[in-house]
Amino acid sequence: MPRPPARRARRIDVELRRGERVRIEFRNRLAEPSIIHWHGMIVPEAADGHPRFAVGSGGEYVYDFTVRNPAGTYLHHPHPHGLTGGQVYRGLAGLVIVREAEERYPVRPHPGARPPGSGDEDGIR
Repeated sequence: MPRPPARRARRIDVELRRGERVRIEFRNRLAEPSIIHWHGMIVPEAADGHPRFAVGSGGEYVYDFTVRNPAGTYLHHPHPHGLTGGQVYRGLAGLVIVREAEERYPVRPHPGARPPGSGDEDGIR
């Protein structure tokens, strides 16, 4: 009998500011071990999501670090030994957007968008 398709998770993107202290409480609700790796982020070893720190189903792990990276786009993804690909496939990965401490968020999300009240509310030109 064929297996039912795997349920996909909603991707979670994270926005951080350089110099910000971050504390993230990870609760593993999967039926298999998992841990989160902050790909490209400058973090202490204990916050890097090495497979040896993977927690079993129902387990918890706390990440605590200060953002040292320059502004840029990075990635977070699961990193349990032998299970990473399947967990990423099911949607357990996302972007990490680091902004400079004094950077203002853009008023317009992308060059083609138009601000509210401009007469083109759907943002298409």
